[in-house]
Amino acid sequence: MHHPIPLSRSSALRIPLMASTVRAGFPSPADDYVQDNINLNTLLVDDPDCTFLMMASNDAIHGIFKGDYVLIDKARTPVHGNVVVAAHEESFVLRRLHKQQGMLALLADAPGYPMIPAEGDYTLQIWGVVIAVVRRLV
Repeated sequence: MHHPIPLSRSSALRIPLMASTVRAGFPSPADDYVQDNINLNTLLVDDPDCTFLMMASNDAIHGIFKGDYVLIDKARTPVHGNVVVAAHEESFVLRRLHKQQGMLALLADAPGYPMIPAEGDYTLQIWGVVIAVVRRLV
């Protein structure tokens, strides 16, 4: 994981919200009506002071690919099943939080990544909960 990028309160990005939904087929030309503009900060960010972007550096979690940006909320309380960013051995890792019988561990969805237990010799700090993924398609 790359270093966190803080969000600014003044960074308002307004994108037109179309009135219609999108289908996997061909849209109707009559659906070109813009309903409103949305601010992505308002849509995605609860607390700008606690929200950061980081770039994923691997594909350990299904649906998040190397080069994707993950939006992280440091104020959210992580729960079982959340995708989290954790500080582990002087770097950041992107893993799924697993709680079972009072034990905590960080697991990858993809094979080939070791389980990171939250006990013993491991230094582990949950840094934040991933709340969204940003990916460029072209």
